[in-house]
Amino acid sequence: YYYTASGTVTHNYNNGNTIWVYKTGGGNFTLQMTNVPTDGPHGYGFTVVVQSQGGSGLPTSITINGQSTAIYWSGGNAPGMDGTYAVCSFSAAYITNSNNHAYTVFGSAVNYS
Repeated sequence: YYYTASGTVTHNYNNGNTIWVYKTGGGNFTLQMTNVPTDGPHGYGFTVVVQSQGGSGLPTSITINGQSTAIYWSGGNAPGMDGTYAVCSFSAAYITNSNNHAYTVFGSAVNYS
């Protein structure tokens, strides 16, 4: 799925789990995912490709079905965008417990020129 954006990107998970963002301005941004299934404990993967078109930045915060979710980055820190393309891979685990529903997101990114 393709988006042209300078800020927040909202993606409907029903449209697929690969997102291509033409970044036209701004820096890091929030990725809002909607319609991610919640019918029990599951794992989900999604990939975000960011292409610099006058802007740079990666999704450094994620909201899943309206719930703000921390990203646990490989290496401990959010990477920067250094090049024309950046590919971010995310794994999201949905865990149901007696108090609430929670997502845990793990992320990694690689830059390409």
